[in-house]
Amino acid sequence: MSDLENLWNDLDAGSPPTAEVLRSARRRRRARRLRPLVAVGAVAALSAAFVAGGQLTRPTSDDGPVVGGTTPVTDLAPVAFHADLQPADSCGDLLATYRQRALGLVGPYGWDGQMSPYLHRLYPAAELADNARAPAPTTAQQGMADAGFGVQRRTASGTGTNTQEAAVDEPDTVKTDGSLLVRLRGSQLVAYDVTGEHVKRLSTLPVDGVREGELLLDGEPGSERVLVIGADPTSPRDPMTGERRGSRVLSVDLSDPTEPAITDEVTYSARVEAARQTGAAGEGVVRLVLDSGLPDLDFTHPHRGVTTKQAAERNRRAVRRSTLADWLPTYNAGNAGNARGGRADLLDCDTVAVPQREVPLDTTTVVTFATADPAAPRAFGLAGDTTISYQSADALFLASSGGGGGGCFGCPMIDTIRPVSGGTTYLFEFDLTDDQAVSVASGEVEGTIRDRWSMDYSGHELRVLVRPSSETARTNSIVLFHRRDDRLVETGRLDGVGHRFEEVRSVRWQRNLALVVTYRQVDPLYVIDLRGKNPSIHSELTLPGYSGFLQPLGRFRLVGVGEGPRPKADGGGWGAQLGLFGVHDLSEVKPLDTIHYARNTYPQAESDPRALTWLPEHRTVVTLIRHGDTGYLSIDELADQRLQHRMLEVEHGSDVAAVRVIGLPDGKVALVTGEDVRFLRLD
Repeated sequence: MSDLENLWNDLDAGSPPTAEVLRSARRRRRARRLRPLVAVGAVAALSAAFVAGGQLTRPTSDDGPVVGGTTPVTDLAPVAFHADLQPADSCGDLLATYRQRALGLVGPYGWDGQMSPYLHRLYPAAELADNARAPAPTTAQQGMADAGFGVQRRTASGTGTNTQEAAVDEPDTVKTDGSLLVRLRGSQLVAYDVTGEHVKRLSTLPVDGVREGELLLDGEPGSERVLVIGADPTSPRDPMTGERRGSRVLSVDLSDPTEPAITDEVTYSARVEAARQTGAAGEGVVRLVLDSGLPDLDFTHPHRGVTTKQAAERNRRAVRRSTLADWLPTYNAGNAGNARGGRADLLDCDTVAVPQREVPLDTTTVVTFATADPAAPRAFGLAGDTTISYQSADALFLASSGGGGGGCFGCPMIDTIRPVSGGTTYLFEFDLTDDQAVSVASGEVEGTIRDRWSMDYSGHELRVLVRPSSETARTNSIVLFHRRDDRLVETGRLDGVGHRFEEVRSVRWQRNLALVVTYRQVDPLYVIDLRGKNPSIHSELTLPGYSGFLQPLGRFRLVGVGEGPRPKADGGGWGAQLGLFGVHDLSEVKPLDTIHYARNTYPQAESDPRALTWLPEHRTVVTLIRHGDTGYLSIDELADQRLQHRMLEVEHGSDVAAVRVIGLPDGKVALVTGEDVRFLRLD
């Protein structure tokens, strides 16, 4: 048996050792708390000055006040910058940087790309901002482990959510700790007891202050708290995208789940693009990545008496009059009646790094706070647009592709996948501790990165799957990076992943192995060996259609969910499909069984990872299939070389997207629909 086969056979798709992983992550973080001063070397004094914190305020400039709020920020523990990321010398220099770069982006209708002041009439804002969900490659609840020679990484969360990295939880509309299950249904937070023979509803709490929210859960049974994270419905809308510019975080005490209470309410003037939680139960730390977008300045549009040239000049004048209050975000931690009331500046000038000019203009902010105290955020920012954020247990990577900045057209609020342009992607690496981020390296790669699932960090090696751009050939590539001093240096590469013009549909990483699916007319499934100086394609399997999502089932089986042509004997056409593959021999992946769904069906897992659940205790895959406005559960039990298949109609209309299937520690399975929560019988 080959080394690669042994790697796969070491995989275990059972329940993840969450407690052990979290303890290990805590030990690593404690051990690394002194490392930043060693790693950054010359900036040690600067780092110490930043961490000392204190009361931070911004001065004024000759052009008027540059502060964003009236209340100074206290208790901030900003980043220690290094490599290509350095703060401006002063607030005046930072403001000059924003103004100078912005002058090249403004035209007669405001920011280039706004096209028309009537855009919001053509595309209602609610449809743009609140209902859009962009598809992305995904992982499932019990994902493939990182089994490279003894180190295992599970891709499942202890709260029942599909995650990309071990010990890094992600938001969902449903969370559980095994005894309590909470779900966000519209503007209501509902708590359930799932320990008995039947699900019991305990309470319902209105959370009207959040739109399109998702949840993070922390604490042990009897001391749980929930964070509700979403858009602030009272904040202004972005004139181009229609999205709400602001965000809101509610902290809900569930120590008595029959009487939940909102204890903290924090609003931000910037939009949440990603949220992650690390730490053991009761010791959670949350990081938010915020996007401010280009500011809504007092722009003029051409009209009777104002020519296009005059409007453009007036708009440039508006840019020259802008202050840092227009560019940098603020927050307010006083809406729930706590003592820390008032709007405050989230960033100080010294905590905003200025990247190279090729990075699109925007303001990206990384916010850190303890789940027990969301009203005390610490933050640092970049005067640029980072299209992608990827986080492991102790590292954060921000990626920026050249092109326009300031938001996207119809992107989801959390974990947005923005359209990117330009030929080069810029990468920034940060080491993380509980209360600090340290900028340690930066680099660049020709090509564009589709989303965070196309990035992976293992064994001090960053792997990225890049798509074609104006700087590359018309194929996809896997590129490996290692940190050398303060640079991310390319150390390995595999070009030609897929044929010309084939699009990447899904990616799965483990420590020494990658599975990549591309598609144009057929579905090539590539098994890629990441060992050695350069990655190499170990095998390739080609089938009609494509797999938009890959899910390992134990050591020797793999499921791919996607779309493809239906058999002519069944009427032909195109619809959802689920394929079972044998992966005992990685040099020859074998198709074992295929389920073809009805014509014009769609697998929800292709756009939402939470729509497929692998239940190892039951040897069963449950995935949501859409047919028009009806949602069905495809329940498929693994039986040797085949799948025992049945369908269950569960939901209709817009509530289809709310369906979740959650495996509980005692073996029960919770089915969450738009209306209720009940146990699902699999026999």
